[in-house]
Amino acid sequence: MNQNRNAVFLLITLAALLVGSEYYFLLHIAPRDVAWYTRLLTLFMKGGWLFRLLFALMVPMLSAVPDETKAYREVRHQKRPALWMQLVAVAGYLLGTGLLAMAHRFPYQFTYIVPVGGGVSLLFGVAVGYWLLRPAPKSPMSEDRKPGVAKKGFQLQLASGAWVKVPNPFRGIFIAGGPGSGKSDSWAKPLIRQALAQNYCGILYDVKFPELTEYAYHYRQLNPDATTRFCILNFKDMDRTHRLNPIAPANIPSITYAEEYAIALIRNLQTETIERPDFWSRSSVALITGVIWYLRKHHEEQCTIPHVVTLITKTPYDKLINMIGNDPECLSYVMSIVTAISNKSGDQLSGVIGTLQVAMAKLATPEVFWVMSATDEGFSMDLNNPNQPIFLCLGGDREIIESLRPLLGLYSTVATKRMNRAGKHHSVLLLDEAPTIYIPNFEQIPATGRSSQIATVFMCQDLSQVRKYYGDKETQMILGTLS
Repeated sequence: MNQNRNAVFLLITLAALLVGSEYYFLLHIAPRDVAWYTRLLTLFMKGGWLFRLLFALMVPMLSAVPDETKAYREVRHQKRPALWMQLVAVAGYLLGTGLLAMAHRFPYQFTYIVPVGGGVSLLFGVAVGYWLLRPAPKSPMSEDRKPGVAKKGFQLQLASGAWVKVPNPFRGIFIAGGPGSGKSDSWAKPLIRQALAQNYCGILYDVKFPELTEYAYHYRQLNPDATTRFCILNFKDMDRTHRLNPIAPANIPSITYAEEYAIALIRNLQTETIERPDFWSRSSVALITGVIWYLRKHHEEQCTIPHVVTLITKTPYDKLINMIGNDPECLSYVMSIVTAISNKSGDQLSGVIGTLQVAMAKLATPEVFWVMSATDEGFSMDLNNPNQPIFLCLGGDREIIESLRPLLGLYSTVATKRMNRAGKHHSVLLLDEAPTIYIPNFEQIPATGRSSQIATVFMCQDLSQVRKYYGDKETQMILGTLS
């Protein structure tokens, strides 16, 4: 409760005490020929109606005064009820107010009129104040923007009062700051507020889930007219996650898409292969590509990550190769493995397959299988579809980020592939601690995504963190495209 509401509450309490004192004095104090009794009787006879009217008029103010706290700003936006309910509330409030104000004109019914009028005015007065007089919550934009900002642009106010303007966020935003420097509070949260207020869709990568996700959810509720759907994917809290299959057939129009998704999995599983791909990584990518494309062509309902993981970790490699080798396209990708089998290079091949099985076994958890196997949640990875835009929060966990990296990297890769197309809804790709996941060919997103209205926000601790996961060459290209 803020200071304004405290003041109103105090005034209502004083008015209620005056009304109660009048009621008790007139009904329960016997007449006396003393000065104090005469003064009080004169006061209540002349001003009693005013005290009762003042009490009734103050009741709506108690529920009409908004809080100035963060808790109030983040409450769910309550729509007004039906018109007939509003009219009933107004009529009831006016009736109660009238009874209180006119009670002294009916001395024989005064005993009943005052409590009835007080109760009716209190009940309906609260409804009138909340439904009709309470101002709508301030737009999230009003806290950190000034008039005249460019459409779909961002503005952030510094502590000094100066403004940082980002009139064209589709050119890309790069934010670097050490641990504890306040990147989330100073940059991520204002950008989230303004993006949601402007009906952006897209991705929020929340490495500290659920901090930014909860923040985004509350501010999404303050914009009930937004057309974007709010969705959450995480592998930590099964009560607060949707389910979505990232490699659904609609996301794999050709085998090259399957290859890029396989690259995202392998390079997030083994980050050292980002800069130094070797025979193991190339063979692993080829095998995963073949498995994904085989399921995509011949078993669409089973084209999910759980099925891919199960086939690779629990099927003997010779049977697996024979199965996917029956498809000419898949065979071309796994030909190097077929050749190794033909040449009886069993030891080397066993080492490659064994290492891949160990790596993929990290993904064989009940949470992963449950979240990534769904195909009927009513939304897809086409996040910036103008007909059904989606704001998707990807929840990470620093304690197990090594295990979650390939999953979050895969979701991000699939989403950006589908987002980076012309004629889509304006979207944002906000990555907190971005280097903790690897997205293949990430530098192409801000370079080509500006024409697709994708606002890329890349946040990190420092450049050394980016180089650690992306390498020197890709880091320079990323910095060059985030202008």
